[in-house]
Amino acid sequence: MMRTDLIHTLTDTPIMDWINYVHTSVEDYDISLGVILTAGIYGYGLSGDDLVEFARRCLERLVAEGAIPVLHEGTEYCPFVPTLRYGRKPADIVENVLASWQAGGGGVTGWGEYSFTMPENILPEWVEQWEKGLPVEVDEEG
Repeated sequence: MMRTDLIHTLTDTPIMDWINYVHTSVEDYDISLGVILTAGIYGYGLSGDDLVEFARRCLERLVAEGAIPVLHEGTEYCPFVPTLRYGRKPADIVENVLASWQAGGGGVTGWGEYSFTMPENILPEWVEQWEKGLPVEVDEEG
């Protein structure tokens, strides 16, 4: 059971506030699992199962608010490309991201790995394809 009484060492943010408001980080851009893990490890001193639970709760909040997993493979105009790599259902996305991260050894991930953004930050036609379960093909011309 993850401790819910922890306070971030730098920002004094209660851990449950961080989890509950993580989605606000993606309103204008994206947030990656690495940002979440960094907060968990260095801000709240989490490791092991507690870190996994923190990441799970953050990812659940993100997808509950409508965030979509994306790859940084788009164009200069729209860098975010929705990916079906982790599934389409919120629970599948969360569990598949966590499983992939753990299979890769856990720890803090690289820049842009396991990223999420809101649909309004993605080209509407790409969101539509993703919602239909179709892979997104990037047209290099934008």
